[in-house]
Amino acid sequence: MKRNQLITRLNCTLILLFSALLLLGGCLHKVDRTVTNYYVLDYLPATENDQLRLAKPFAKNIEVLDATIDRTYSRNQLVVKDSFTRIRYLPFDIWANRLSDAIPNLVAQRLRAYNIFRRVDRDAAEAAPDYYLQINILNVEKIEGLHPKAHLRLEFLLRDAKSQSVLLSYKPERYSELPDNSTVYLVQTYNVMLMQETDIFAAKCRLFLEGKDEETDLLPEKQSPLQNFIYTAASEAAAETAGGELLLPLLSNQNTVIRYTVEQMNEDGDIVNRLEAEFGKELPLEPGNYLITIGENQEIQIPAEIKPRMRTVVSGHWSELVVKIMDQSQTRVRLPYDLWIKDADEYDYYLYGSDTSIGDEDLGQPDKVWILKPGTYMIKLGGFWNDFKDFTTVNINPGQNEILTVVVDPSGEGNFMIGAGILGEEPLFRDKPLVHKGAIHGNINLNTRNSDDQKDAEFNLNIIGQLENNLDLTFPYSHYTARSIYDLGMSHGTGRDLQISTDSYSLKNVMLFTPWEAREKLKDFSFYGRLDLKTHFFDETRKFDDPKNLLVLSHQSDTLQVLTNADHLKTKQPFFPMNLKEGLGITYRWVMNPKVALSLRGGYGWQQEFNRDSYNYVERALVDSLYYDMYMEGSDKNDHGLESTLILSALNLMRFLNINSTFEVFIPMNRDRVRPRFESESRFNIRLYRNVSLDLKLTAAYERKDERARHDWIVYGLDSFLRISLYY
Repeated sequence: MKRNQLITRLNCTLILLFSALLLLGGCLHKVDRTVTNYYVLDYLPATENDQLRLAKPFAKNIEVLDATIDRTYSRNQLVVKDSFTRIRYLPFDIWANRLSDAIPNLVAQRLRAYNIFRRVDRDAAEAAPDYYLQINILNVEKIEGLHPKAHLRLEFLLRDAKSQSVLLSYKPERYSELPDNSTVYLVQTYNVMLMQETDIFAAKCRLFLEGKDEETDLLPEKQSPLQNFIYTAASEAAAETAGGELLLPLLSNQNTVIRYTVEQMNEDGDIVNRLEAEFGKELPLEPGNYLITIGENQEIQIPAEIKPRMRTVVSGHWSELVVKIMDQSQTRVRLPYDLWIKDADEYDYYLYGSDTSIGDEDLGQPDKVWILKPGTYMIKLGGFWNDFKDFTTVNINPGQNEILTVVVDPSGEGNFMIGAGILGEEPLFRDKPLVHKGAIHGNINLNTRNSDDQKDAEFNLNIIGQLENNLDLTFPYSHYTARSIYDLGMSHGTGRDLQISTDSYSLKNVMLFTPWEAREKLKDFSFYGRLDLKTHFFDETRKFDDPKNLLVLSHQSDTLQVLTNADHLKTKQPFFPMNLKEGLGITYRWVMNPKVALSLRGGYGWQQEFNRDSYNYVERALVDSLYYDMYMEGSDKNDHGLESTLILSALNLMRFLNINSTFEVFIPMNRDRVRPRFESESRFNIRLYRNVSLDLKLTAAYERKDERARHDWIVYGLDSFLRISLYY
C-alpha cells in the first residue's frame, strides 16, 4: 500500500469517527414531539350521599354564579407548586374548559341531585332567585414532595338575593395524597375533593333552611344526623393538613450525598417516627417537633419545629471540612488519612474517623465532606497523633466550611507531607482542570516471551526510557482524555551488539458524553467514542548469532528474497506495522470504594492493521536440499464488529501498590467465520522509595489461527521494570 493511500485511509477513518461522535451528541439533545393533553372536571354520581337527599325541596330558588378565581390559577395550564412559594405550569396538561365555569356547573348539578332547593339555575331564570351562590376558587394545585398532594381551597357564600348580605359562608381547605403521580389521577382527585366539599356545604344549607344551628357543642350521641355528618366530614378533611419542609443546607459545593437522622417527637417527648434525609434536599414533614441528629459519629443533636406550609432551615450548628491531597504538580493524589479531634479540656487528640482522598483518576467523584462539631482537628497521614510527623491541624468555627489542601510527595515513605493549609478560594485551588501532565521514566527491564516458539521463550535485559503524556479536557456533559506512551530501549546481551530493543508508541483517545450526570441512578453511564493508535519510529533488524538461509515471502506467498548465510534481516520499517482501533458505544463506571473502580465498555468497533514491509518468522522449511527460515510479510486487516472492554483501577492498596488492568474482546462481523480476539494488559506498580518503583507488566493476546493470523496459542509477555520517575 502506498503512503498516500494510507494517509487517505487514516483521514477517512478519523473523519468518520468524529462525525459519528458529533451525530451521537446531537441525538442526545433531540426533542421528541410532545402531545398536549386536555382534562375536564366531570360529575361523579357514584359519590352522591343519599343521606343528604330530600324527598320534597324547600320552596326556595338559588342561582349559582360564575366563580371568581385567583389570578395564579386562571390560566389554562395545570399548576404545580414545587415549594411553598414557587409554582410552575404544566405546558402540555391543559384544562379543556374554564374552571370559573366548570366548578359552578358541578356544584349546581350536585345541589339539584339532593333536591334541597326548588330550582337551581346557572343563568338568570324567569323566576327571581331567593339566593345567590358565590364560589371563590383560591387554590387548585398539585404540591410536589416526598408524598405529593392535591390541594383545593374554596369559598362558598350564600347571599340573600335582595340585600346581597351573606347568610351562610363556608371556606374549606382540603389536601389529599396522590399514590398515583399521573395527571389523570390528579384531576380525578380534584373531582372527588370538590364533591366532598360540596356535600358539606349542602348539609350546611339544609340546616340553615331548617332554622337549625350548624355549629354544636352537643355530644355526638345528641347531634342530629346532619350535624354529625358535617362534624365527621370536616374532621376527616382537617386530618389531611398541609405539611411543612425541613432543609439542612450544605455549605460545601461538593456534589456528594450526606445523610442525617430525623426523629418526630410527641407532646411527651417520646419518639413516634424516625427517618433518614439528605443534606441539601427539602424533606416534607408533618407539622410538629423533631430532633435532628448529624455528624460522622451522630454526635450533634438539633431540635427543630416544623410549621404548616413553611420551610424550616437549620444551619449554623455544625462545621464542614474537605481534605484535598495533591502533589507539587497540582495533581490530586489518592491517599488514606486519619482525622483526630482535640479534647476541649485536654492536650490529647482522639481518633474521629478515617478516609481516602480523591485522586485525578476518580473522574466525577466528589470529595468527602466531614460534618463536624466546631473545634480543633488534626489531619494525619497514618500513625498516632503524637508521632509528630506528617500532620497538620485546623480550627473550624460554627457554620464554617473549610477546604484544607495537603501537599505530599506521593512516592516517599515516612515523612512525605510537604505542606498544608487553608488556601482560600483562589482559582488554583478550585479544582481547576489539569489539562496536561506527564512523566519521564527510566527502566531496567528483564523480560521473557514465547511469541516465536510456544515452548522456547526468549530472555532479554534492556535499559528503557519512557515518555508519558496525558491530556485531560472537561466540557459540559463531556470529558476528553488522551494518553500517549513512548518506550525506547537499548539491549546488550551475550553475542549481541548494542541495539534498539524497544521501540513502541501508543496513543489512546477517549471522549465521554454523560447527558445524565445530574441524575443519581444514571450518572455512572456515558456514551464513548475512542481512537487508539499503536506504531513505532525506527527500523527493526533481526540479527542472528549463526548465519542462516532466509526465504522472504510477500503476504501473498510470492518469493521476494532468497538469502544464504545471512547474519541479519530487516523485519520492520518505521511506522509499520501500524494498528488503529475506533469504537462507539456505552460505558458504565462503578466506584466500589475510593481505592477501587471498575469500568465496563461495550459497543461497535473498527480495527485496522497495516503491515507494509513487516516480516514475521513462519517456519523452517527444506528447499532444494537446504533449510531456510521463512519470513512472511503480514497482511493488512480491516475489520469491524462488536467490542467490549473491562477496565480495573486499584490505587494505593496497602499504600504502595497500584494496579491497572484492561481486558478487551473484539468479535469481527465482516468475516465468514466469527473468530473473537482477546487482548489483556495488566500493570502492577510497587512503590519502593520516593521516585523508585518496581513495575510489572503482563500482556496476553489470542486470535485463532487463520490465513491472516500467525499464532494459534495465547501470546503472552511479562516485563519487569526497576523504574525511576520524574513527574512534570
